[in-house]
Amino acid sequence: MAIKICPKCNKELDEDVKFCKYCGYSLDETEDTYDRVNPPIPRLFPIRLVMLALLLVFTGIYGRQYLKGRSPQPEEQAVDVSVNEKGLLRLVSYKDHMYGFYDVFQLEPQSLADLDTFCRDMGGVPAVIGGAKENRRIYNQVLSLGKTTALFGGGNKNYSNWSLDVKDDGSGFACYNGTVMDGTWVGADPAEGELLICEWKSINSGVEASVMSSIVPENTVTLGDSTYALYDMSSCGIDKMIGRGRKAYSAIRNFCRVRGGHLADIDSAEENEALFRMVSDAQVRSAFFAYTDQNEEGTWKWSDGNSEYTNWAEGLPDGGTDQNYAQFFAPAQDGTWNDAQLGDETYWFICEWD
Repeated sequence: MAIKICPKCNKELDEDVKFCKYCGYSLDETEDTYDRVNPPIPRLFPIRLVMLALLLVFTGIYGRQYLKGRSPQPEEQAVDVSVNEKGLLRLVSYKDHMYGFYDVFQLEPQSLADLDTFCRDMGGVPAVIGGAKENRRIYNQVLSLGKTTALFGGGNKNYSNWSLDVKDDGSGFACYNGTVMDGTWVGADPAEGELLICEWKSINSGVEASVMSSIVPENTVTLGDSTYALYDMSSCGIDKMIGRGRKAYSAIRNFCRVRGGHLADIDSAEENEALFRMVSDAQVRSAFFAYTDQNEEGTWKWSDGNSEYTNWAEGLPDGGTDQNYAQFFAPAQDGTWNDAQLGDETYWFICEWD
């Protein structure tokens, strides 16, 4: 006897039956009606389900990796450099960076590579100076530690401060100039640096921000809230820049500024008299301060202040384009000013701390 299959439960039935004796399905309905109302479950369904599940898993894994790569990375954690205090003299912060000042003598380096390794072993780098203000802050710390030279990683692509006729030697290091002492740089040698400066892009809690310390010599004059001191260009190497454009004037300004002061500006007759008396008592022939027309001939301005005070001697200034700096001229004996070149009969200048 012929048989047929129930399209609903797949049971074998006699060919002439009209209803399935197992599930009751009417065998008179057309195949088309059956397919629309109650389609059979595809045999491949479990496989498709597994494939879909696997796809979701892999999408989740790689999606998280992708997002992780695109999202901001966690900020660097503060570096505890106290774990290596060998030679450490001071820690300060500046603009979310931290700087450590180390005694090179205690580190006993054999080469610049040893100093580089020393900083990197603590998660830092030899300090990189990125601008004039940062340079003054860092060198001021060097001076306040009683030192004049320090080794560091030089400048970035936008800033450098090499001394006259000195260029980057490609060593990856620079050294503050211990002769001029104005914050300019020379080539690096472990034997010449008194300090090593390391830098971190994070700050330990409790590390104080750097401040400009007043590095004032013993022999000074005080008037009100201001203190003044005389310096000799010859004693700090600036005299070697005389005749080299504006570099000498820039050097004496920076010499004062890295010490937390500025080249003296004069606001009143009282201040003028006090400074002239200081020059005379020191038996110095003359001394420069912060009044110049170097930027525009005949237009005299205070480079480190906003004073409107002047005290030119009669008939002065008269020097033309080669005498651009105001000075006390002691032989005048009355505190009036003369215009002169830097180094013209004098190498002295006056720094002021407010």
